[in-house]
Amino acid sequence: MSEEKDINLGEIRKRYQPLRERTDRILRDSGISEGPEFRKARKKFTKEAYLAGIDEVTLLPIRSLFETRLQEELDRSERNGEPLTMGLIDLNLLRKINKKGLPEGDKALRAVAEKILASIRRTDYAARYGGDEFVIVLPHTPAAPATQIAERIRRAVEKNVFLEKDGYTLRITASFGVASYPGTAGSKEDLLRLADQAMYKVKYHTKNGVYSII
Repeated sequence: MSEEKDINLGEIRKRYQPLRERTDRILRDSGISEGPEFRKARKKFTKEAYLAGIDEVTLLPIRSLFETRLQEELDRSERNGEPLTMGLIDLNLLRKINKKGLPEGDKALRAVAEKILASIRRTDYAARYGGDEFVIVLPHTPAAPATQIAERIRRAVEKNVFLEKDGYTLRITASFGVASYPGTAGSKEDLLRLADQAMYKVKYHTKNGVYSII
């Protein structure tokens, strides 16, 4: 495995947080909030983040990087005879925040990413899967303890009041699907499919819960 892939999420975020803050500060100090200069500065940051496999909003890895990491962890689990569990998270009620405007929606997504990172272990892996979906990979972890971690994330999201400093009292809930290897899934495709099915069971019913396929 390359040195780049061994860098943990904290190191990735430490590397790109200053870049995003510098971009935001330059735009804010110059009074630029739209127009070609704004788009040029944002495009530069977006390109640098994308080339590094980093989501520009949350500073988490993007989907393609996650899928590569998932396969690597599956290969390691197979070699060592250890379990691996993944969880797919879909945020509910985010449309209420998106109606406030793009900056508020981005702030909410960043806050959710922070809740996820605070709830997982250093050896775990989190990524933005796309839109309002996140994903976590929990190596060396069977379904039962992984479900407890998922529930911890769900509660953290549910209890948080988003954008309170901006004068709002908005709340988000999470639909969480959990699947494990080799217990219920035999491949990366199985894990993704089963976690997605489990997530939609929650989304179609309570929109606030964890469903684990055991």
